[in-house]
Amino acid sequence: MFLGGFRSDMTGTKAMALEEWACRTGRGYLRFDYFGHGQSSGRFEDGTIGRWLDDSLAVIDAETTGKLVLVGSSMGGWLSLLAARARPERLAGLVLIAAAPDFTERMLLKGLSPEDRERAMAMAEEMDEVRRQLASVPAAVVIANHVMGLYELAAIHLSSQPPNFPEAQVAIDAMGAIVEGLKGRLGENEPTLVDALRQLQMAFVQLKGAPAEG
Repeated sequence: MFLGGFRSDMTGTKAMALEEWACRTGRGYLRFDYFGHGQSSGRFEDGTIGRWLDDSLAVIDAETTGKLVLVGSSMGGWLSLLAARARPERLAGLVLIAAAPDFTERMLLKGLSPEDRERAMAMAEEMDEVRRQLASVPAAVVIANHVMGLYELAAIHLSSQPPNFPEAQVAIDAMGAIVEGLKGRLGENEPTLVDALRQLQMAFVQLKGAPAEG
């Protein structure tokens, strides 16, 4: 499930690229527009992080089943974290792309009215609580989620037509640096991560050596 960024919509480059990959690989995929974005109703100016989180949770509850990987870009990364906190039983993993969980403080507070500033600070406190909860999760679990994000990234590039070998190699090398560099320290997920890395490396070699079509 893809959660887009501030003023982005579900026809953006990342949203469409992920949909193309999901269709090719036979994976379920969902993209949507928040209130005031893209094809959804409402004025963008009337939207808030809380309202967009409600949109995200409503889509999760009404349109999906089972475990989900939430892919959040920019502001969508913040919303993914909030959604993960609200629906932990639905979470299989998180992929956060240039996540912006603190962008309101850096970009917006200076121009806000006292009332809006108060609301923004309340949201910042909510994000602090998310961070505190994240700090309570073993680092090995958080790292494993990030490593699986690298796995998905490499798989996307390898399943492109034609495969994008340079980009896939970067993702595989990054995954290898973590898995091999933290050998013996990644907890119960380590065998799965090692196996996933080997699968990618084998797929890379096989695809690289395959004769070109046509």
